[in-house]
Amino acid sequence: MSDKAPNRIFDKEVTNLLAAAKAKMATSGKDSPTIVVDDSRLRPKSTRLPLHRYIAQIWNLRYFIILHARFRAVADNDEMFLGKLWTVLEPVCRIAMYGLMFGLILNTSRGIDNFVGFLAIGITFFGFISKGPNSGSGLIQRTQNLVGTFNFPRATVVVGEAVRGFLASLIPALLATIGAILFQLDQPFSWTVVLVIPLLVLIHIFASGLMFISARITAFLPDVRRMMQFIMRAWFYVSGVFFSIERYARIPELQTVMMANPAYQFLTALRDSIMYGTVPDARTWLYLSAWSFGTLIVGFIFFWQAESRYVHIR
Repeated sequence: MSDKAPNRIFDKEVTNLLAAAKAKMATSGKDSPTIVVDDSRLRPKSTRLPLHRYIAQIWNLRYFIILHARFRAVADNDEMFLGKLWTVLEPVCRIAMYGLMFGLILNTSRGIDNFVGFLAIGITFFGFISKGPNSGSGLIQRTQNLVGTFNFPRATVVVGEAVRGFLASLIPALLATIGAILFQLDQPFSWTVVLVIPLLVLIHIFASGLMFISARITAFLPDVRRMMQFIMRAWFYVSGVFFSIERYARIPELQTVMMANPAYQFLTALRDSIMYGTVPDARTWLYLSAWSFGTLIVGFIFFWQAESRYVHIR
């Protein structure tokens, strides 16, 4: 059944009820009654609520958001012949491709112990970061039937996409962590591997903030959607995904800029925890937390400020 079918059925039922009411009044010979409707709780779809009420409405919808995100995460790849196997095959194929290209052909593995683990962590976890702005790009347009029909906080669309991304990332994150450990069995296993959990949470908080920003910008500037792939590709190459930035020690200015990159800091903290048995220092945790929660707060408010305009997007 199409999206318009329920509306047609509803309109038909309302028309039949009105016709019956008119016929009854005509037979009774009485004047049409005056019906008073309380419209005090009605508001236009383009109204922007105060921020505290806006957040409260999202919180009231939390069970639906989580349930819907779980359903979509489980349903991913169902149309493929291999189905859920792509959850494993996709990151493995990506790691193999970049390993062959950069590890063997371009020899970026020079000076890196356990390059496979280094690459697996970089590609997998940077993918979680980049999925935020990529998923937010054009999100309002993709959900316009929902956004333009019902009156609800539009931020729930972004929140639902973020929850779905988090659920879908659990298996790839586990595989990358196990893979990195298996390729260095000669090294002692460290308890610091559990720090992957808070780092993964911070990554998705950071990515959610980027998703809010991307969703609003691309809603009103569709051309940015075309640019997004180039922006993400450039960010990928300067984040130390497949090489160590120590090779740029001779250019301290460039190295300083690259080290300030939050994606690089996330990957470094993950590699320290998984591969090198090192706990990231307090400064790193503070830096990553500030980027994560700061981006989320700024992105959420930035998205909320245009709440009244999303209904008019075509």
